[in-house]
Amino acid sequence: MHVYLPPKEKANGGAVLVCPGGGFSILAWDLEGTEVAEWLNSIGFAAIVVKYLAPTAHHGNNLTSKARTAEDRRPRDGRAACHEPHALEGRRMGP
Repeated sequence: MHVYLPPKEKANGGAVLVCPGGGFSILAWDLEGTEVAEWLNSIGFAAIVVKYLAPTAHHGNNLTSKARTAEDRRPRDGRAACHEPHALEGRRMGP
């Protein structure tokens, strides 16, 4: 994480967490990270830019194989698959 603070005379007390995109192949650090942080600073917001690893086909984590796997889990008659409910903080999720 990188923290970008606005000038004291412009600071409004707000902060924004910035997670740059990149289409599952790169991390658009400059265009969607630092440039956004600089703009947020110019209007008084602090910006926290998150740097993370983007999945790539080179590392065996491509989106096509994930989509194919999800497609294989659907019933052949086209109905939506019914899965067991999952628990999240004691609440019930799912069908």
